[in-house]
Formats: sequence, C-alpha cells, structure tokens
Amino acid sequence: MNQSRGAALRQAIGCLERHGVSEPRAAAEVLLSDLLGMTRPRLYLEAACPLSTEQRAAYRRRLQRRLCGEPVQYITGKQEFWSLEFAVSQHVLIPRPESEVLVEQGTRLAQEWCTRHPQAHLARK
Repeated sequence: MNQSRGAALRQAIGCLERHGVSEPRAAAEVLLSDLLGMTRPRLYLEAACPLSTEQRAAYRRRLQRRLCGEPVQYITGKQEFWSLEFAVSQHVLIPRPESEVLVEQGTRLAQEWCTRHPQAHLARK
C-alpha cells in the first residue's frame, strides 16, 4: 500500500505527540523533508505524492531514533546556526538559539571596541 507524504506526516506527528516528544510537528517535518531533500513547505504542496517503500522504511527508522530521544539534528546530521548550515554528530554539541544571541552580542561589543580604539591593530593570521 502506498502512503502519501501527507498521511505519513500526520501519522508521525500523532505518534510523536502521544509519546511526549517536544515539538512533534517540527520534528516530523524536518525528518521527512530532509529525507526527501525538500523544504518543509514543499512537503505540504506535494502532500498527495506517495512515499516509496524504501522512503517509508527510512522515515520510520528516523522517527524511531527520535522516539528514543535522539535529537533531530543528530538524525539529519546538520544544524543551522547564524544562517549557516553546520554538520553535526554525536561528537559535537548542537548550537542552541541562545548561542546566536551570544555571538551577536560579542560581535556588537567587538565593533564598539574597534570604533573606540581606531588605532588598535588586531592580529591577523
């Protein structure tokens, strides 16, 4: 039986919700869109398209990993940070949204310092 992308997504969201996974819709969308190599909005535009047997099996494996507590970023192997995409694995920490605030503040402070000290030369390599 062929299952549509939309049906698979609805089923996954319900499953993640029942198991108390945080942000079930986002997790289900990211895992499926990454698997299919498309954007999250495109999932909905092509919701009636069927998933192949292989795609359904791969999506189930990803969902099972999420149900076991593995972060979505480790499952997809990537995380956006400061508008850049980084490869991530279990061997690295996942950048959090709060980290972007720290980078922005650090950048602002450095720019202010440079404005106040125009004669200073920063070491460059």
